[in-house]
Amino acid sequence: MILVAQLLQKLSTKAKGNRGKLLQVVKNPVIQYLPVNCVKIGLSSSSKKVIEPRDYLKTFSNDVNLVFVIGAMAHGKIDDENIDELISEKNCIINLLGIREFKH
Repeated sequence: MILVAQLLQKLSTKAKGNRGKLLQVVKNPVIQYLPVNCVKIGLSSSSKKVIEPRDYLKTFSNDVNLVFVIGAMAHGKIDDENIDELISEKNCIINLLGIREFKH
């Protein structure tokens, strides 16, 4: 929570003992900061398309840049015009954050 508080107050967070930024708030449109031709995937519990994360990720080749938009809000929903596909994970959306374990 400290990183989130620092991000909200200073608009960025830095690594301890390092000058590099870990997180930074950026101005809209966020799409301008994303890789060209990336696939933007929205994660929302309200999506009708329910997937198994490992099987879903295997459908993409290694040279495709994936961007995940996580719908973690009390009210409202992900803006559909900025994503290519809206999905829901079979058991719990947060499990998809375990992507770092996935290897092609």
